[in-house]
Amino acid sequence: MFSGEDKKTRIFQVALELFAEKGFANTSVDEIVDRAGVAKGTIYYHFKGKDDLFLMLMKSGVDFLNEAIREAAVGESDPIRRLDTIIATQVRLFIDHPDFYKVLMSEIWWLEARQHEDLQKIRKSYLSILEEAIQAGQTAGALRPDIDVEMAAPALFGLISHVTLQVVLDSPKPQFSRAHRAVTDVFLGGILKPRA
Repeated sequence: MFSGEDKKTRIFQVALELFAEKGFANTSVDEIVDRAGVAKGTIYYHFKGKDDLFLMLMKSGVDFLNEAIREAAVGESDPIRRLDTIIATQVRLFIDHPDFYKVLMSEIWWLEARQHEDLQKIRKSYLSILEEAIQAGQTAGALRPDIDVEMAAPALFGLISHVTLQVVLDSPKPQFSRAHRAVTDVFLGGILKPRA
């Protein structure tokens, strides 16, 4: 997710590890610089402080998630296959990047997200992709028209997140196919328009 040899990337990597281990509130700038092997001034050269570092980290991570989902689903005209691709991509990314997943689930989606305007924008940037995919399914007549898209998008995110969490907790080597199948069976099987 964050690759490269420059100091800013190293700070991102270490901050993500520490936030996943200890939480945002329990991680100090001193711990980040010690583990990253950089001078304290380097943090303040790139970021205004720990809050700014966290926001940039979350924005970069969610942008990475959004881009991966858009890239995977581009050109997919069938709305059900498009949703399936989005689900598969998110499950794979959460399994492949557990530290980001843990920080995303514990920090951005709960209390702080409602209190901080920047976090709300980051959250909404992701949910808008799900909303667009669900609306496309409704427009095509493949999904029930009475589904509340603004509620279905976070419901889908929650389903993907918690099913992936269960698979990650169940096994040291999480099974992508098990998580993907569970989400698609429940979500798509539950909202598909009945066929005559």
